[in-house]
Amino acid sequence: MINSAESAVKMVDAADCIIGMPAELYYMSCIAPNLRPKSVLLAADIATQSMIDRIKYNWKCNVFTHYGHTEFGYGCVVDCHQHQGLHLRQVDHIFEIIDPQLEFHLTQAKLEKL
Repeated sequence: MINSAESAVKMVDAADCIIGMPAELYYMSCIAPNLRPKSVLLAADIATQSMIDRIKYNWKCNVFTHYGHTEFGYGCVVDCHQHQGLHLRQVDHIFEIIDPQLEFHLTQAKLEKL
């Protein structure tokens, strides 16, 4: 059972990948900088660049971000090894952009401005 950051650290001691909320994993990386996961996936909350940088520095690993865990059930967009932005998970979702004032699909010309 995980009931503290210390028990969470013990639970993931030999993990290759740690998935969790940014603030919690940031804190864990500060109290247990000796952990060496190969990668970390931050999900279910906002991950600031300073948090990402500190986790990378403390754990010497690749850190990926993920958005939409709560809103989409499994996720909407995810980071990749190049870390140049998030990628839509187009295989799993259908995306529509609706003009909030007119309540219909945006034209291709308006979409290109996004």
